[in-house]
Amino acid sequence: MALMGWRGRRSALAGPVVPVTATPITFHIDWDDDHTILAVAGRHMVTVDELRSPARSQRLVAARRSIAVELRVAGWSLKRIGRAIGRHHTAVLHHLLDDATMMDQQPCPPG
Repeated sequence: MALMGWRGRRSALAGPVVPVTATPITFHIDWDDDHTILAVAGRHMVTVDELRSPARSQRLVAARRSIAVELRVAGWSLKRIGRAIGRHHTAVLHHLLDDATMMDQQPCPPG
């Protein structure tokens, strides 16, 4: 039986169905980078599981923002940072832009 496309024409994509096998995506974090995540989590008194959770409390957001800034300075891509903290890369971008905005709003030290 031929697959029929729009208006009864044979579809150009008609053909045998080939099953697609999913290959698992593996993501490896180097010890130095993992150490950075653990150090920032410790400073904010949160666990890595809490960082990767869907919770949005102020302390978790502040910890995620700090990790995003430190890992971005270390040269990580937005996507890689997002995977490390369990967030989308656009959320990481928001953390970085929010951090830059907060830095602009802080008063200058005297002197």
